[in-house]
Amino acid sequence: MFSFDDRTGNVVTTVALFAGVAAIVYLARGALLVLLLSILLAYLLEPAVNLLQRHSWLGRKNRDWAIVQVCLIGTLALGSLAYELGPPLPDNSKS
Repeated sequence: MFSFDDRTGNVVTTVALFAGVAAIVYLARGALLVLLLSILLAYLLEPAVNLLQRHSWLGRKNRDWAIVQVCLIGTLALGSLAYELGPPLPDNSKS
């Protein structure tokens, strides 16, 4: 009668589990990318939120308002940058 020994069973189980996890990660790669980027953004914005939570009149002792303020400031900064740099970009590409 044919049977696997314990070591072979462990190797086969490990390879099967690794292949299963790899398949799940491959199928969920879009959602995982969004998740990783959101974690990175939250990590990068944490110091600004803490600063506004301590020093802002509106955000004091209220983390939600501090987060809103950081998002609003970031949106205004990116919008201002796009407004300033946006119109010259097509003009520069014509030459």
